Amino acid sequence: MPRFNSPAWAVHISPADALDISGCLSVPRMARFDPSGHDHELGVVLHAQNLLISEALYPALHMLEIVVRNRVHEVLSVHAGTPEWFYKVGLTSADLKLVKEAEDKLVQHSKPQTPDNLVAALSFGFWCAILNARYEHGGQFWPALIPKLVPRAPKPLRNRRDIADLMEKARKLRNRVFHHEPIAHISDLPDRYRSLMTLIKAFSPQVHGHLKTFCRFNEVRAVVITEAPLEAVTPDDSPHETTAVT
Repeated sequence: MPRFNSPAWAVHISPADALDISGCLSVPRMARFDPSGHDHELGVVLHAQNLLISEALYPALHMLEIVVRNRVHEVLSVHAGTPEWFYKVGLTSADLKLVKEAEDKLVQHSKPQTPDNLVAALSFGFWCAILNARYEHGGQFWPALIPKLVPRAPKPLRNRRDIADLMEKARKLRNRVFHHEPIAHISDLPDRYRSLMTLIKAFSPQVHGHLKTFCRFNEVRAVVITEAPLEAVTPDDSPHETTAVT
């Protein structure tokens, strides 16, 4: 008899399998899902539920990263008059170091050092840093270029600070998902998802509308929340019926 009857797929997890799976995933990692260190079946179920929610966030995180880097590249290329704007707009030494590391990565993988390849090689952290306050005023490109960066964003979002704040929140969520960290327990995860979608809409209402047609985060999370691991009840331990007193 399986231990769990919910979620439906949990019936396939045997104690022996759970022990082996936990060992493969490592004790330190599974301790985040099984603090007791010995309830392997529960840990494996909670880990799988976390994977389902992480998977459901991937489309929005994927779209955001690509849309942001392409839009920033487009705007700064026009501003600098060249697609090789990285060395023309006064980047800090720390950000230029990230550019150099991306160029080295292209060399390492025998890829041409074209602007498009460099854009793809730069980390999401770099694109978040581009929206930092250090590039505001004093002859820098923000806030002057914000209307070109997010031309169809609602007026309250048409400023560097709010865009940067949403980008930082997105970066933290992205890192937790892409580094395989627990996220299912985060109480304000729906709010973080809404912030993510708001940011995508600021950059492109069309991409936002496209995502809404197939992104399943809300549906998947609702199912995970309602399908908490429930112990299977056997005939021997089922509650005894009692006669109501009237």
